[in-house]
Amino acid sequence: MDPKVTKLENSLIGYEIEKDLDGYNTDTFRVTFKLTNGDGNLCAIYTKNGNLVSVNENYKNLVLPNSVHNAVSKEYPSWQIADNKYNYAQENGEITTKEYRLTLIKDNKLLKIIVNPVGEILASR
Repeated sequence: MDPKVTKLENSLIGYEIEKDLDGYNTDTFRVTFKLTNGDGNLCAIYTKNGNLVSVNENYKNLVLPNSVHNAVSKEYPSWQIADNKYNYAQENGEITTKEYRLTLIKDNKLLKIIVNPVGEILASR
């Protein structure tokens, strides 16, 4: 996993929500962690009792897993990965999104694809 992702996920794991909940009367509480260079953010929603409801993570310019890189190279030979974004979401403990959005370039043509972490190409346009 890219160190950017690990850094923010470890921030969430080490976060003590109880300290910040004191004095809040809302039903939910949002916590956001951001990378200083703007390459990623993580937003977590907790209930007023401190239970995690949802997590949304967005990153760009990651070091791609070998499974993703190999799948793209095999399916789109001679295309170059020009840009990448990683999106992850979970709600009530269930993962709802876990995907890489890639922009490929070849001969001044752009192609956008979505790939899951094991290298399956989910969509292209």
